[in-house]
Order: sequence, then structure tokens, then C-alpha cells
Amino acid sequence: KKNTKKKPKKAQKGSNINRYMTRHIALRFHYDGATYNGLAQNVNSPTDNSVEKALFAALQKTCLIDSRESCGYSRSGRTDKGVSAFGQVVALRVRSAFPIGSYLIGEDSKRLLQEDSLPKNHLEKLKCLVPKKKGKNNQNDESDLVEKEMLEKDFAQLINNVLPSNIRILGWSPVSDEFSARFSTRSRLYRYFFVRRDLDLQAMELGCKYMIGRHDFRNLCKMNCEEVDNFERVIHEGKIIVSNGNNESD
Repeated sequence: KKNTKKKPKKAQKGSNINRYMTRHIALRFHYDGATYNGLAQNVNSPTDNSVEKALFAALQKTCLIDSRESCGYSRSGRTDKGVSAFGQVVALRVRSAFPIGSYLIGEDSKRLLQEDSLPKNHLEKLKCLVPKKKGKNNQNDESDLVEKEMLEKDFAQLINNVLPSNIRILGWSPVSDEFSARFSTRSRLYRYFFVRRDLDLQAMELGCKYMIGRHDFRNLCKMNCEEVDNFERVIHEGKIIVSNGNNESD
């Protein structure tokens, strides 16, 4: 007779993820947009092929977030189909390596570990008391704590391990809760590449000069009056660079 006794189910990977602290960080990354339909994810489209779709799949696979909706995600800007980025920035709340209920150990005292005391990178060691993994709860009882020197997760490497090779995280930085990758941005740099053909380069150069300075761009953007009430922007520089065919400019 076949043994019909059911085997006990294995604990689902990441089932204890809620016992860890979270922190708000900014990620800087670059991507080759040639094979993507742009940065922004079309959540309701089954054929969506966006950079964000690949990014969120990696974030969830590494158990750094539960969902896009719950991580407070913001992005610096969007890119269209086929467009690449070399310094894109997003911000979100991710899961830390430090358990909830950990204590920071000082010379003569200890205090509950808060987000602003977490390491600023993945190389900085932190001496602390952390709850035992097999504890039934995270009660702050001395008998349930163990002393450890801990490191923060290497978020960049962790995400890069599961991302497609044409998307790479360059680094991360802790940011305040008030930080928005979109609204805290101070400046952006755009480079557009054109095939020469019959372009009027003098007119394009003149157009760039007209745009330099502070102007109201409401007629050149998608109106979003719920979140934006100031459509003025400052253009610091705009110029046409002509390639001579040897990866150099005239």
C-alpha cells in the first residue's frame, strides 16, 4: 500500500519577514532601455515589459518589500520606450537585516534601536542585542536577547543578483521619511541623440538658448494639478553637440 500520510508543509520562505525593521532608502541605478517599454510599470497590463516590473519582481523575490503599494515608492522621473538611464533614482521602504526589538549597545548603556541609528552602509558593523530567532515573540526581555555584531544588508548586490543584466543597482543611501525621489530632486540631466539627416542645427541651437532660464512649462507637460501646483522650472544649460564620427565632438 502507498503511504498516503501527508508530509508536513515546509515553512514558506520569508514567512518571518515581519519580525525585521524597515528603513527608507534611495536606490540609484542604470538600465539599457532598448528592450523595455519604458521605466513606468503598467500594472493592469498582462503584456507589460517595463523596467519597474523587473525591479519590483527582484525586490519581492529578495523579500525586501511585500508589495509596491506598501513600500511608499517614489521615482525621480520616467523614461519612454527604448530610452536608457544612467543615474535613475527611486526611493522606497525596504526590510532591514536588524530584527524589531533590537537594542543598540553603548559604552555603559543600551537603548532600543531606531531607524536613524541603523548603519549608513553595508560595511559598518553595529554592536547590538537582538531577539533570538526561535523566540515566540519579540519581548524585550534580557533572556530573549543575544549580543551580536551585525551588518546591514548589501541592498545593491542583493537586488543585482536577481535582476536582468541590463539593469544594475549602483548604490543606496538612507533617506528621511520626507524624502521623495520626485519632489526632492534638485536637478536632472537629459541627453538626446539624433541622426543628422536634414536637421537644422542652427535653429536647434537657438531653441536651446530660448529655453535657458526660468520658464513656465505647463503647456509642455502632462497636467497633474492634484500633486503639482508650480510648473516653473529652471533650465541651467542646453546645447547641441555634433559628433565627428569618432566618438568625439566638434
